[in-house]
Amino acid sequence: MAITVNYENTDIIPEGIYEVLIGSPRKATTKGGPDYIAIPLTIRSDIEQPAKGQSFDHSIWKKKNNITDAAKAVGGFSFGAIMTVVKAAGIPSGTQFDGPRDMFAAITDKPVKVEVEHHEFNGFTSPRVKAFMPSDYPNVTKLQQQDDDDLPF
Repeated sequence: MAITVNYENTDIIPEGIYEVLIGSPRKATTKGGPDYIAIPLTIRSDIEQPAKGQSFDHSIWKKKNNITDAAKAVGGFSFGAIMTVVKAAGIPSGTQFDGPRDMFAAITDKPVKVEVEHHEFNGFTSPRVKAFMPSDYPNVTKLQQQDDDDLPF
């Protein structure tokens, strides 16, 4: 079957509210140099909603100045932005972790609800999380791990 490249017909996750699963957060760097934490989010397939199974990353940027002690504890990234995700994932207040790696492991595969908006930058439109909230469906019926056998080719 022939494939024709068509950049006019690209799918972008529509703006709206979605139930998602948090993937394994990782540190990343842009081509221009700034560091950020990329948090993969996958729209849950076990709940009736648009864009099931589609994934995108939520970015938490490293602070440039006014780095608080709390931000230092998470490598200089926005402590408030990280806590917003952790709170939505249902981690109780007062929980202590040995470091950011343990904290991110605790939120991996947790369900949350997000409000997605479109963000335009350099002529490209991409989905961006406007807000994190606790999931309305905290019981995940099936983790959405993709196996090579699930690929269409």
